[in-house]
Amino acid sequence: MEEEDEFVADVDEHVTIKGNRCKAIVETWRHLSFRENGALCHTPPYGLRFYREDKLLFETTICWECHNFNIPEFDEESGQIRMLLVGFDDDHNSRKLLKQLMEALPLRKPKNKDLKR
Repeated sequence: MEEEDEFVADVDEHVTIKGNRCKAIVETWRHLSFRENGALCHTPPYGLRFYREDKLLFETTICWECHNFNIPEFDEESGQIRMLLVGFDDDHNSRKLLKQLMEALPLRKPKNKDLKR
């Protein structure tokens, strides 16, 4: 990707999820109902990397405000990789995935002083 096209986010914490908890998250991910993307806010509280052994299979960031995640897509015309936003339905499975992720790594409250009123 070209530098200006990269999405850069701060990572506050990370956790490695293995075993049954990992299997449950993967199973929930597989049951998401995907759709064309709508809104473009994309303020992801979580990023996921799926591995098999030591090989990275897939990585993405997920936003529950606009209900989308990004995936890499190869642009044949430019020869570049760009990020494509894909939507998912706000349903039982997406709420279940958020709950599973929050149990594995709870979200922190913002530290930004400007958010206080």
